[in-house]
Amino acid sequence: MRNIISVNGEFSQREQQRWAALSTEEFFDGELEVETERDGMARLEKSSARPVTLTRLYSRNGSLGYRRGRPHIRTNEIGSRMIWFVRKGTLNIRRSDGSWDVKGGQIGFTNSNVPFHARAMSTEGGEYESYQLLVPGPLFATHLCEADRISGPLEIEGASGEIVSKILTLLARHGTLIDKDATSLISESLLISLLELINDRTDFRTSLREPSDARVAQIKRFIIDNGDNAELSLKDVAAHYGMSSRNLTYVLKQNDTSFSKLLWESRLARACRMLALPEAQTASMAEVAEMSGFKTA
Repeated sequence: MRNIISVNGEFSQREQQRWAALSTEEFFDGELEVETERDGMARLEKSSARPVTLTRLYSRNGSLGYRRGRPHIRTNEIGSRMIWFVRKGTLNIRRSDGSWDVKGGQIGFTNSNVPFHARAMSTEGGEYESYQLLVPGPLFATHLCEADRISGPLEIEGASGEIVSKILTLLARHGTLIDKDATSLISESLLISLLELINDRTDFRTSLREPSDARVAQIKRFIIDNGDNAELSLKDVAAHYGMSSRNLTYVLKQNDTSFSKLLWESRLARACRMLALPEAQTASMAEVAEMSGFKTA
């Protein structure tokens, strides 16, 4: 990872200003809070920035906080999400729906469009370390919209947790060397693995079913509205929602359906409606099939 700022000892006013400006540039508007001792230090490193931004925060003998309130959101509403992967120390997150600690081996979520206060604290006489994954709003919505409803830490555990950790390590170590296309695929794999990690938690899966259903309803409506296009493909629908074909297939499968099933049902319903119209009495089956989106009668 590439070092973008580091401070040894206590923060001077100038260093606090530099760090605050960098936080706004790399993430979003907010207020930086710093508490360090003479023998403390803090460092921010950066790896990938396409399509997600991965950074590493390390501090010793101190704490760093970031507060984002309504005034910041009004002037800088961007909708991105920050996913915190804590490795050492404790991250305290405060939102309107509660306050909780995210410890080593856990994940926390913050939404830039919702006021929050996050404070990274070293263990007593020890260290703090975390990776931060900044995900653009549209990308988050198509992969992890369920996570917005999580209030509390998420354990990195099980097979899905191991995959998440390995992909994260790959991005951290080689993100600056990987080309844009490869980085996009790896980032998407990380988000899909995070969704699987969330789904592995039965308590989360039960409470998060509704957003997935809503997303499928939107996709189904799009297919219904465009079902008369004989060239409509899985890739077209995925592109409309800013996701990959693989992820769209996964989302539909999680809801016990598929693209081909939805497309067939929508075209069949369209054909039945057309056959019921008086003007369709003179049309051939081939014409009705073509107007319904079928390539052959």
